[in-house]
Amino acid sequence: ISDSPKSIDPSSNDVSKGGLKVGFLGCGVIAASIARGLLTQSSPDNKKGVPIQSVFVTKRSENRSTALKLSFPHQVTISDDPQLVIDNSDLLFLYVLPQQAENLLSEVSFDER
Repeated sequence: ISDSPKSIDPSSNDVSKGGLKVGFLGCGVIAASIARGLLTQSSPDNKKGVPIQSVFVTKRSENRSTALKLSFPHQVTISDDPQLVIDNSDLLFLYVLPQQAENLLSEVSFDER
């Protein structure tokens, strides 16, 4: 399941407004586990959790990113574009192999938020 939009319209997100937007560059075992934990603790039943509005992931492991999307269809977006993940994240996790990081980071830019 890939739903890599070119741009995101925040008003189209049906998840409660005001939550944290989290991005993962790479979605292997550790990243998928952290994303799942963040999304699980963010349930409306948990008043002490950190509200998560959305999670954007790149496809490091298509099986893991797809499983995450299937578990949290309204909150998870899978993208082939790392810049899109960065642009739609308040908090960003980098989960790629060390030898991939330099190349990946040279291809993207960060704003001053």
